[in-house]
Amino acid sequence: MSHRTMRALVLHGIGDLRVEEVPRPIPAPGEVLVRVAFCGVCGSDIPRVFVKGTYRFPLICGHEFAGTVEECGQGVTGYREGDRVAVFPLLWCGRCPACERGAF
Repeated sequence: MSHRTMRALVLHGIGDLRVEEVPRPIPAPGEVLVRVAFCGVCGSDIPRVFVKGTYRFPLICGHEFAGTVEECGQGVTGYREGDRVAVFPLLWCGRCPACERGAF
């Protein structure tokens, strides 16, 4: 693994999970890159592995994780390299009809 790649759990199709080297993302302005130390498998991950759905392959799995800030994009405040973080994977606006119904 080089500084330009990282390991990821990639789902290529139903039942076809592989740990692979993938390009390491570069954080955009306002984003941070997290070196994952711990990652959970949640209820929304399981159907993607075993059941056909509307998702597209290949798909990098794992959205509930904790780790260390590896790099900060331009303009990031409140975080710095080396900070330990736990990621809350839900983003919502709080104003649209889906949010008003609690469907986020």
